[in-house]
Amino acid sequence: MTLNHTYSRIACLSLSLWASTIFADAKPLDTSNIPNDSVSVSKLEAAHGAITHELSLGEAKLAILRATITNRKVKWILEEEGKDYMVFRWDYSRQTIYTRIEYNEKYVQMKYAGASEGFLCDINIDGICYDNESRKYYSYMHRLKKSLTKVLQS
Repeated sequence: MTLNHTYSRIACLSLSLWASTIFADAKPLDTSNIPNDSVSVSKLEAAHGAITHELSLGEAKLAILRATITNRKVKWILEEEGKDYMVFRWDYSRQTIYTRIEYNEKYVQMKYAGASEGFLCDINIDGICYDNESRKYYSYMHRLKKSLTKVLQS
């Protein structure tokens, strides 16, 4: 691991810790006021759309943990945990993505919490990444969302 990569990871984790105080609760995605230069609504829904569930908070938390370790090809590492949220890190080919997963009695929602170069969010409002440097970001988040949905609704 290079020194720059280490500093990027530290900076991203610091950002996610700071951001943990400003994010809103998990809720359905509001697509009525999408900023200019945003990706499509379908990509936003795939990455940040809320997942409905009928589990208790404890069951939802366990389902999230199960989904992150059984996600196909990608292993997410728990970095931080707080009241009704968890921050996970994913490392791939010297790239890092931090994702905050918020949950309540009705919804689970993934939010952008930071990344290394290559996956930086150019338009980030309340953890919703409206424009990422890499279009692959939305694909990776969609895979995680599919795993979460499968576990939460089974």
